[in-house]
Amino acid sequence: MASAGAFAGLWIHKLPKAARAVIPFSGGLLVGVALFGLLPELASEIGWLRGLPVFGAGYFLLMWLDRRFHGHVVSDGGMSVQGFNWDFAIPLLIAASLHAFLDGWGLESAGTGTSEAVRVTFPIAVVLHKAPEGLALGAIFLAALRSRWKSIACCLLAEAATFAGGWAGSALTPHLGSAWTNYPLALAGGCFLYLGYHAIESEWRRLGPRAAFPPAVIGFAGAAAIQTGVRWLGL
Repeated sequence: MASAGAFAGLWIHKLPKAARAVIPFSGGLLVGVALFGLLPELASEIGWLRGLPVFGAGYFLLMWLDRRFHGHVVSDGGMSVQGFNWDFAIPLLIAASLHAFLDGWGLESAGTGTSEAVRVTFPIAVVLHKAPEGLALGAIFLAALRSRWKSIACCLLAEAATFAGGWAGSALTPHLGSAWTNYPLALAGGCFLYLGYHAIESEWRRLGPRAAFPPAVIGFAGAAAIQTGVRWLGL
């Protein structure tokens, strides 16, 4: 699902009048996934007092790195984000890979759990949030690298970490447990929040609020609806 979403993200800007909307829309998706998917999950697992500071640390760490190693404005076919190119793509690749790794670990843990409900519903929840996440990653990698081949390679590399996470979960969960995974997941969530916000802010400055705000809100609301719906259904 993530790979299918990524392929769609590489081509969505070809739709009529969609080019300028892709980056703020994708940024809104990432912000929605971070705030309505990852953050509530962390709060339920380790509490707000422990989850929120680590989440914030991921955000501010990436903000510091972006300001310390700031890139240039890249533009291609109406898609442009300030600070993009490899300076921006590499942190996104790392954050997405970490998130996928932890998804794989969680899937393996759920598959070997004692609850039939968890074994069935957890993979469904992962699939549902992977589609909008993949769409956002595909579109933003394309804006950053201006190459479909490089962009899809980055997306597939990031999502391949799911398999590594599954293997690591199988081998290490009996010795380490799974509670520790909440902390790197919080860091990844903070990175997602910054990456999404940065994409929206850059397009806001370049195109103005009228062009950037509506697609960002639509992406944010769509991700929020999916994440909230999954939780409401008990998945």
